[in-house]
Amino acid sequence: MYNNFLPQNNPYLERLNNYMQAPQYQPQMPQQQQQNGLIRVTGLDGAKAFQMPANSIVALFDGSEDIFYIKQTDGAGFPTIRTFEFKERQAVTQKQDTSEFVTRQEFNETINKFMEVLSNGKQSISAEQSTTNE
Repeated sequence: MYNNFLPQNNPYLERLNNYMQAPQYQPQMPQQQQQNGLIRVTGLDGAKAFQMPANSIVALFDGSEDIFYIKQTDGAGFPTIRTFEFKERQAVTQKQDTSEFVTRQEFNETINKFMEVLSNGKQSISAEQSTTNE
């Protein structure tokens, strides 16, 4: 009953409906390259341009240099950027300090001296001698 006051084939109404149903254009920010969970940016300017919500922190890796940025925003959304360098670390084999160890020859000589002291300090009693005293 109330729909009768609007004409059914109104070109302006059709245009309005088409406009409302059409996908809206949203400007897109330049996308930073993200691979393997790493966010890559181009220099400090790229790190400055990276958008973040308030109270957040993110590591941003420079795509052309061996540096990364830690960008942090406070409660009001104001950013702070710290820059760090990193370099590849080579596997280091730790050499064990052997100055406190003895050689096999020193060990054998010490054992022989010890055995000699033991044998000279203690006389073994044979079973025959202990039976003769009875």
